[in-house]
Amino acid sequence: MNNLKFFLILLLSCVPFFLLALANKKANLKKEIRYKQFFMPIVALVYCIVAFIFMNRITDALLAFVDRIIAMLAGFGLQGISDKLTEWINTYAMYVIMVLFNTVIMAAFIVLKGIVLPFLIPKAAKIKETNKLVGIFYEHDEEKDAWYIRPHFGQARTFLKTAYFGGFFLSAIAILVTAYLCNRQLIASPYYPVFALIMIGELAFYLEGLRRDEAQSEITAEADNSAHLANYSLLRKPLRKLFGDKLSADGVFMNEDSGGTSSIEDILKEMEETGDHLGTNYAKFIRYKMETGLKPDPNYVRSGFDLASGKSLLFNTPFYYTLMPYAFYAMSEALLKGGKALIVLGRHGTRDDLVRWCEAGMFSVSNIPSLWKIGELKPESTD
Repeated sequence: MNNLKFFLILLLSCVPFFLLALANKKANLKKEIRYKQFFMPIVALVYCIVAFIFMNRITDALLAFVDRIIAMLAGFGLQGISDKLTEWINTYAMYVIMVLFNTVIMAAFIVLKGIVLPFLIPKAAKIKETNKLVGIFYEHDEEKDAWYIRPHFGQARTFLKTAYFGGFFLSAIAILVTAYLCNRQLIASPYYPVFALIMIGELAFYLEGLRRDEAQSEITAEADNSAHLANYSLLRKPLRKLFGDKLSADGVFMNEDSGGTSSIEDILKEMEETGDHLGTNYAKFIRYKMETGLKPDPNYVRSGFDLASGKSLLFNTPFYYTLMPYAFYAMSEALLKGGKALIVLGRHGTRDDLVRWCEAGMFSVSNIPSLWKIGELKPESTD
């Protein structure tokens, strides 16, 4: 019965150590930038080697600290408690050292990690070989400017993660077994699981960065507050190939603030002087919108006319309400000629807003509400 009580107390005394091991998992960089943590397994290895070399000195210091605590209790008039603690420590000194050593070494490593991570990240970024080292385990996506764990490290990642959390259970069993063997004087010292958990943990944590499929599930375009950066310059080649000679500009910076009333007038006069029915009517429409308060953008005016003329255009702007007078004039022309207009959405969350946008846009051109039927296209739709 006494042995059972001893083993239970021993396990309970190891709880702080296991809680710190769990806290170590939270002391890492976010998954999106976990690749920057490549130096932590090396830091952990050096730390464990140093701690192992100075183990005797550390344990002596811990016992001296415990002795000072006991002396302080006696100094506060708690002589009875002090004597019992002294007797208990003298009897179980080996296990007290084990519990304190594992707990203190893990706590010190977490503190070191919190200092090292923000200090070494900017230093490591300046080393030319950094990307080569990171590239062993991670692959860089130029389009999204992100690093993803290489697929063939998936099993290693799962194994190390399982080994880390399984190590809690195995460590508890090993502590009890070594304690039993120490009681029977079959081994000289108990088990110190802290070194294995630190090393396995840092390897597992480093490989716990984003997988490509995880990133795709996060970047869904459904959220209005998306803040992901992307390199759109990679679209130039496929767009140039797709649109061919229909590109009106390539590699030209278009400043929305360029030009003023005179440039708009020049554009409108140019359209009117062509004698073309479409150009004349479009110019009259833009002048009318200017009288009602519209401040047209020169580039949008030209693009709206090109769109009404049947050319394919790409508007790169999230503020689609500013496109209403230009896009819907072309749409109205097509509808009046018996055609139909189809708008393909990138995400379902904007559907209702796009319906309102279409209603407002068509009204801005015709000034007649509900002139056209606007709704979601469904399999059973006939018109």
